[in-house]
Amino acid sequence: MFIRHFLYGLLGLFLLPAAMGLGQTFYHLLVEAQTDPAAGATLTRFLIGVAVWLVLFFVLPRPVRSYVLAHEFSHALAAWISGEKVSNMRVGKHGGSVVVSNPTLFIALAPYMLPFYSLLLLLGTAIAGLWMDLAPWMPWMPFLLGMTWAFHLSFTILSLALGQSDIQPFGPLCAYPVIFTGNLLILLPAIAWLAPISLETWLRLTAQNLAAAYLTVWQTAVTLILRTVSGQ
Repeated sequence: MFIRHFLYGLLGLFLLPAAMGLGQTFYHLLVEAQTDPAAGATLTRFLIGVAVWLVLFFVLPRPVRSYVLAHEFSHALAAWISGEKVSNMRVGKHGGSVVVSNPTLFIALAPYMLPFYSLLLLLGTAIAGLWMDLAPWMPWMPFLLGMTWAFHLSFTILSLALGQSDIQPFGPLCAYPVIFTGNLLILLPAIAWLAPISLETWLRLTAQNLAAAYLTVWQTAVTLILRTVSGQ
């Protein structure tokens, strides 16, 4: 058990520079999106959706059962993707559960990374688009995505603050960097799609920021080691 937690801790430490690099890319893409009028308008609608949900989250009774449903379905979806068996799903107002044959790190932390209702919205839109013209409704899509993503973010922060058994087998040192990095890996392609930047440029920027973050950590570690050895 100790070795397992130690290895998960190393994974979390390894992902910390990645979280820094992806965070820099996220900020850069937000700035780039604002330089294009169409992209800026779409991003504004997305942020309005985020703001509207946050107001509802703090003012109205919270739809806890809807979050629990999304939480357990995210576990199940990650299990199905991983080829694991799923059974005995239970959803209630005060919590839920699902039995998975092999609860891996990805399966356990999937609800904190996957914006379930945002993905459901995109899937439903893609299916509906096969039979009807959705052009009149598409201007509302960024707003709805903002609301559903903010739903995911707000309940993720709240549930983690209250403490979750999903985190315990892996430890917070591993779980939190994985969750942060996983959310950015899902959000970055959406922002890159809005920003007036090519896929090649986006990938190069991401690679540069990741390399810079890991290089900074490496140089800092080497400097500290040398100072310790030299007794300074």
